[in-house]
Amino acid sequence: MILFVKNYPCLILKHKNKRYMIISDLHLGISLELEKKGFFLPSQAENLANKLNRLKKITRAKEIIILGDLKHNIPLALKYEKAEINKFLSKINFEKIILLKGNHDGRIENVIRSEKKIIIPKEKFFVIGKYVLTHGHIKLNKKLLGKNIIIGHIHPFIKMRDKFSFYYEPAWLVYKDEKREIIIMPSFNDLCGATIVNEQELIGPIAKNLDREKINVYLLDGTLLDNLDALWLGE
Repeated sequence: MILFVKNYPCLILKHKNKRYMIISDLHLGISLELEKKGFFLPSQAENLANKLNRLKKITRAKEIIILGDLKHNIPLALKYEKAEINKFLSKINFEKIILLKGNHDGRIENVIRSEKKIIIPKEKFFVIGKYVLTHGHIKLNKKLLGKNIIIGHIHPFIKMRDKFSFYYEPAWLVYKDEKREIIIMPSFNDLCGATIVNEQELIGPIAKNLDREKINVYLLDGTLLDNLDALWLGE
């Protein structure tokens, strides 16, 4: 069973008396990149860890699954980034951390110094019941593609307009057909870049060929806007 956490970019997957918290795209270390561009921001490690610890109390989840892009820099983590990652891992209060490697997570095993129980699947995907969890940047075999899938990678935002101007909101994308469901998660770190999904094509081998008419767009508060085809502003 999937439970969306209202007003937060995370969900709970319940399976066999366990509650897994699922998040995606932390991009720890991105604040350093923004600093080089003139935007001076504090470390995000403690802020994100505190948010997750509050959500743990609310949801009663004991294990957390991170759907990739724990770190930001490609290909290797910088010194500052390594400190950010290990500070974050030391502060989150989960019994087990499952990290599915994303396209930004090259050699992440060499970065982590935490003594907590951290599992990094070699296959870059993880199966729980009827759901396949993966970052979204790799191809899955046909058997796995037939299951329900949860991914990140895309950082979906929706462009909307009021009587004054355009504005942007993070969004959940939920694709459904007669065989399966695919959930595309918003990024957990607000500082990440965005794909404006009603103007830009979806990226990644899992998402890019999905029928927009079968993708419903939800805001973080649970509001259903419409299907992506109806909201489409692109050419």
